[in-house]
Amino acid sequence: MSKKRRITSKNEKLAKKSKSDEDDSDSSSMAPVDFSSPRKMFETLISPITFEDFTANYWESKPLVIHRPESSVGKLYGRLFTKQDLFSLVRKEELQFVTDINVVQYKNGQRENGNGKGRATASKLDKLFNGGGTFQIHQPQRFQLELRRVLENMESFFGCLVGANVYMTPSGCQGLPPHYDDVEVFILQTEGEKHWRLYKPLVELPQEYSKDLLPEQIGNPTHDFVLKAGDLLYFPRGTIHQAVASSSQTHSTHITISTYQHHSWGDYLNSIFPELLQEAMDSDVSFRRGLPINFLKSSKISKSGKMNSVVQLLLQKIKYTQFVPPESMIEDFMFSRLPPYGVDGEELRDSIPDGVEPSLKSLVKLSHPDHICFLIKAEPPTPAMDDEDESDDESDEDDEEPVPSKKQAVEAETADRREMLYVYSSIYNDHRAHMMNKQDREDDSSQGLVLKFPKHYLDAVDQLKSSSDQFILVQDFDLRSNSDKENLARALWSSHLLEVHPNRNSKALKATKVD
Repeated sequence: MSKKRRITSKNEKLAKKSKSDEDDSDSSSMAPVDFSSPRKMFETLISPITFEDFTANYWESKPLVIHRPESSVGKLYGRLFTKQDLFSLVRKEELQFVTDINVVQYKNGQRENGNGKGRATASKLDKLFNGGGTFQIHQPQRFQLELRRVLENMESFFGCLVGANVYMTPSGCQGLPPHYDDVEVFILQTEGEKHWRLYKPLVELPQEYSKDLLPEQIGNPTHDFVLKAGDLLYFPRGTIHQAVASSSQTHSTHITISTYQHHSWGDYLNSIFPELLQEAMDSDVSFRRGLPINFLKSSKISKSGKMNSVVQLLLQKIKYTQFVPPESMIEDFMFSRLPPYGVDGEELRDSIPDGVEPSLKSLVKLSHPDHICFLIKAEPPTPAMDDEDESDDESDEDDEEPVPSKKQAVEAETADRREMLYVYSSIYNDHRAHMMNKQDREDDSSQGLVLKFPKHYLDAVDQLKSSSDQFILVQDFDLRSNSDKENLARALWSSHLLEVHPNRNSKALKATKVD
């Protein structure tokens, strides 16, 4: 395999087009990683491409290849994952084949699964690697601190889950057949070289990943290049790809960082539509009227006048409805994402906050504002009391309450669904369970923190979130009563979500920004 650095192609036109999607390797370099904010960290990752250029010209649109001098590897990539890291890891941790490590090989047009059994040991891995197997290490951020830091920042930046796999391939070998994924992909080459070929998507921004694809299904490559250590590749979901480790190196290691799975407008509408429809049913009898007789037996549903009128009525209600936060998407994200970098969720859950609990004169701010989400959510209807004394059934008829009308019953049920402010945080999440299937988690109940407050606390929580980089007085919370202000501050503080400034009684600090 040649050590080609820039894009090559069978025709000059294709090469010229692909070259425009690639940064000049002689002039690019990777700046020291800036973890001062999630955005700064991401900008480091894609440098020297600017965030504005990336979102305008590449995101969900076309691939991007960034070549960097090999000297840039140590600034970030070298600390993320290497072959040495894997063999050190299996000596310390009980990694299992299939659950933690897959072994795959694509040879002579066929996929071969070469998984070992039971615990992955150094001797088993050596044998499989020498046989041409590629290691697919699932979610290595569970064990690798620096990689966890990168992914935690990316989750805070993108506002959705970000996962990772490591692919470690022997010289001259290929792990997976041509295929496409249902995620946005960032490839970080940490060791060796890999020859990549990208192809035009069969489906634009697909919702599902593909099966293995045949050569006749994918056509000619649109991009053909080699990634070396320190380089970065981005491509949108749906981009068909395959890669072979360079025969000039002992092996190739790269990290695939993936995000935006099921994070589309369609997924958002699918999340909120049930609630919008329930509101329509609660407020308008048209949605509660029965379907036509024998409706379900129809082999073909015709757009009758009645159906059209109901659909039009629904569209009108949606048009004038204020869209609500996607409750199910928020809960899935907050219960599944990584905790803040450096925070041990299990240890934090069982501990008491340091210092004195806040009072009205305390200066406070959110401890981990990027790890908090909140929304107004209707409580489930209050169940009727069924433990009344049986003698109550023998009361006089005059004492019986009148049976409510259908309208009154609906109004009563709606009133029972009292709205509350839900505050979610990921500070107690277990990093060992990150992006793993629920059946692979030992205890899914340990995930997530949810606090409930009266609905009128919303403005105060929003105030804290908006001023997350400043300390503010509890007395200045956007709540009417002092008892509410203290209750909110103490509830957040006791859950490790609020930081109290040590000079909390200092008049000089009142209502000013505290560095």
